[in-house]
Amino acid sequence: MLHSLGVRWVVVHATELKPAQSDLCRRDLANVRPHLLLAYRDGDTCVFDVRSVPAEEPHAPDRPISLAGTTVTSSTGEDAGAAIDGRVDTHWVQTVDRDDETWLQLDLPAPHVLSRIVVHLGSHFGEFLRQWRIDTTSDGVTWQPSAIEPSGVPPLDGMRIDPARLTTELRLPNPTSAQSIQIVRTKATTKTPFDVWPSWSRWGVHELEVFEPTSSVPTSAAASP
Repeated sequence: MLHSLGVRWVVVHATELKPAQSDLCRRDLANVRPHLLLAYRDGDTCVFDVRSVPAEEPHAPDRPISLAGTTVTSSTGEDAGAAIDGRVDTHWVQTVDRDDETWLQLDLPAPHVLSRIVVHLGSHFGEFLRQWRIDTTSDGVTWQPSAIEPSGVPPLDGMRIDPARLTTELRLPNPTSAQSIQIVRTKATTKTPFDVWPSWSRWGVHELEVFEPTSSVPTSAAASP
C-alpha cells in the first residue's frame, strides 16, 4: 500500500509505539518483508526504505451476483436496506463499540459460491472496516467464519483517485458456497495489532457488491447438517 501511494521513506519512532510494537526497529525484516530495507537505526528511531514490491498473484476472474430478492438485516435492528438499494447516495451506518460485535447480514434468494464483497463508502473514509470477519451459512443454522481480517486496509488509493467514491474489498481466501452472509465488525481483543478504536466511531455502507467466481465451482463449502 505504501509503495502504491508513492511513499519512499518510513520513519519509526520506537519510543512512541505500544509495547507489543516497540521492537520493530530491532527486527530483521529481510526475510518476511524484502521490499522494506532498514536504512538507518539508532537507539530510538529507525528508517525504512520502501522498495518495489513483488506483483500480487492474479485472482481468479469473478462476476457480481444479482442482489434482487435479497433480504438485508443488521444486529442493531435498524433498517439496513440502504446497503443494497442500488443507490450510492443512501447510507447505512452502525455505531462502533470496541467491546461489542456487530454485523450486517445478507440473505440471498439462492446459494452462490462467494469470492469477495466490495463495500462502497461514498466519501466517508472514516467508516471503512478496520477489522472484520465474514461468516457464511448454507442452511441458516450452522455458521462458519470464511474470512478474518484483523487489520483492514484503508482506501488511501481511492482518496487520490476519487475521494467521493471510496471502496474497500473484503476477499474470501477460498471461494465458499453460502446463501447467507454476515459482515461482522469484530470487537477488540488482546491480539488487536494496534489501537484502532479512538478514531473509529462508526462503520457504514453506501452500497454492497457481492461476487462469485465465473466458474462458480466451490473449493470450500459451508458446513451443512
